[in-house]
Amino acid sequence: MHFNDNIDALNTIRFINGTNRSIFLTGKAGSGKTTLLRNIVQHTHKHTVIVAPTGIAALHAGGVTIHSMFQLPFGAFAPAAHIDIDHISFELHTLAQLPKEIVKLSSAKRNIIRHMELLIIDEVSMLRADLLDAIDTVLRHIRRRRNDVFGGVQVLFIGDMLQLPPIVKDDEWNYLQKFYKSLYFFDALAFTHQKPIVIELQKIYRQTDQIFVGILNNLRNNIFTTHDLQILNERYIPNFKAKETDSYIFVTTHNRKADAINAAELKQLKGEIFTYKAFVQNDFPEHLYPVDYTLELKVGAQVMCIKNDYSGGSQYYNGKIGKISALDSSTIELEFPDTGNTVTMDLYTWENKRYVLNHATGTIDETVIGTFTHFPIKLAWAVTVHKSQGLTFKQAIIDVSEAFAPGQIYVALSRLESLEGLVLSQPIVDDAPDQSQRLLQFTNARHTHSDLDSEYSKAAQEYLHTTILQTFDFNSVMQELQYHIDTYTKEENRSTKQQFLPQIQEIKKDLLPIVDIGDKFSKQLQTLIYNNSENTVLKERIQKAYDYFEPLLTNISKKICAIINLLNDLRGVKAYATELKNLEVQYFNKLQKIKKCIALIDAIVSNETIKKETFASIVHDSERSRILEQPIVKGKKGKKIKSEKSHKEALAKPIKDTRHTREISFDLYTQGKTIADIAAERELTSITIEKHLAYFVAEGMLDATELIDKQTLQTITKTIKTLQTKSLKEVKDALPDYISYTEIRFAMAYLESR
Repeated sequence: MHFNDNIDALNTIRFINGTNRSIFLTGKAGSGKTTLLRNIVQHTHKHTVIVAPTGIAALHAGGVTIHSMFQLPFGAFAPAAHIDIDHISFELHTLAQLPKEIVKLSSAKRNIIRHMELLIIDEVSMLRADLLDAIDTVLRHIRRRRNDVFGGVQVLFIGDMLQLPPIVKDDEWNYLQKFYKSLYFFDALAFTHQKPIVIELQKIYRQTDQIFVGILNNLRNNIFTTHDLQILNERYIPNFKAKETDSYIFVTTHNRKADAINAAELKQLKGEIFTYKAFVQNDFPEHLYPVDYTLELKVGAQVMCIKNDYSGGSQYYNGKIGKISALDSSTIELEFPDTGNTVTMDLYTWENKRYVLNHATGTIDETVIGTFTHFPIKLAWAVTVHKSQGLTFKQAIIDVSEAFAPGQIYVALSRLESLEGLVLSQPIVDDAPDQSQRLLQFTNARHTHSDLDSEYSKAAQEYLHTTILQTFDFNSVMQELQYHIDTYTKEENRSTKQQFLPQIQEIKKDLLPIVDIGDKFSKQLQTLIYNNSENTVLKERIQKAYDYFEPLLTNISKKICAIINLLNDLRGVKAYATELKNLEVQYFNKLQKIKKCIALIDAIVSNETIKKETFASIVHDSERSRILEQPIVKGKKGKKIKSEKSHKEALAKPIKDTRHTREISFDLYTQGKTIADIAAERELTSITIEKHLAYFVAEGMLDATELIDKQTLQTITKTIKTLQTKSLKEVKDALPDYISYTEIRFAMAYLESR
């Protein structure tokens, strides 16, 4: 499925890659939501995590469950400081409790959450508002951004709200209704100030029968007419008998009906039962099993494929119905009645994944922690509406006479490609459960294409400006470093980690001037943004800032990597090495983000969408990657730990300073040294040092009033403007004798910065 001609899909991709606005991506059954999800994950430049409300939904989406990602307890969540539990008959937690008392996240998960830029929540129709507020609470707390919705993370909600609703017990709703208008996700308190952008995929890939498409649209929008009902009930065929070449599946609302039909049909078949068991490896919990662990089949059994043919032959797809034509102890052969083709089924392996932070690349990667291998088929004389979600049937016998939830009739009917393949076992009645009017009001409030264009222009600039200012704020990096320093609490002779405290404190000294210059540069950027400066001007400033900060940040990175490299020979330091890797990746990510700012500007100027490929090789250091990727192993038994002296000697090896000469002067100045001190230390003239510093005044990274008093600055700048010259001598001749060439040089640089 390609989206080149699908403007709704392209708008979604554009908002994901170019803004930080949260988005609700919806669409009718068969509109390509799942395919678009995979496209976004494959190509977005943002660090992405996928979650879903249930294990099976997470497995299909290629992610993890909400509860496992955020370590949330089961039950309801109340936005209250205290709760009276005397009259509560269900599991209830307060949002205020979550950060400190309930949610216990490992350092690995905390790091993933802090690096996360895009959170995708699939099957959002089942997501409750109180659970979303719990996610919001955890994100704000872990990311230390308590005033930003979702802690500054962009959230993409995917699902069809008119399908299966969230599960809420009566006693839970009786309590929570004093906080929420409804428990649909869009009524979460996190959306108090700004609702998500609503984009609907309107192109339908599953159905081409326009009459059927119209009936489905009316059904989902509560405008189902008598005429629609009449057309559907014409498909009611009592005592229907399928032909031998047909592949009808019975779709019902209750598990008991589906299970009973499948068991009875299998029992009626003559012949030997063949049993096939799954192969489960490592961590793959039973509640995630995509099919039954034990599969019992006979020749002639009707089965359904639950995966697409990944061999590339396109012989079957998810939902295709076939019949068993041959069996032996290890082989299953299917025949498809509609084509007469046969296929030998291959085993399929499902993967249970978790997310890990890749220290070498600074990205959030997936790692497989367990697998489930089985034949991707299940008995399919019958299936429930719930388990049919996401499937496509050519032919189905549908029984929705006992529909008990809004959306069940729509889900069941929308599995079909056309009316021609529909048979009703019971007529549809006109008193089926209606959709919530509040739900319809939200889903119908989708943005028009012109609205999206206008919103994108504003949101893209906001995202750019916010990203720029956050990138040059090094205070959070300093805060994390200080947290790390505070963990050095043991005696030096009893802790290998403690021996490296002097080196870590030295890194803090290196970071202090970076924080200071970053703050000053941010103020300059704020002025440019406030004055609506051209993006090309911003780009030029940021590129020069990268040239300045890159060697400084790389220097710190190398110092941390040097310590990590030494740890490979020591025992009992695996946890410490991980701490250092988590520390180092922050400096690497800062360089990535500066480059990303430049790429964002280019994308806005050229009106293009940036992708993952743009950043594939932004920053690469093979030696750094080697150190961070190598596993830390315990030293051999009896191996002595190096002495503190040898550690210091190894760490004291000089790191070649690759910075521009003026950047070295600037760094020394920010450490509090005078121009004369710097000139003496570097064996350069004072005039040379003045020129170095004047460059940074002109770039807006150094305040001119630190080098020249305000009154003198005003006198010189007024004279320069009057004379309209850049000649130092002409300006000097027009000024009082007490004003020096040095002061004139700094004043000229100040005017250039303006």
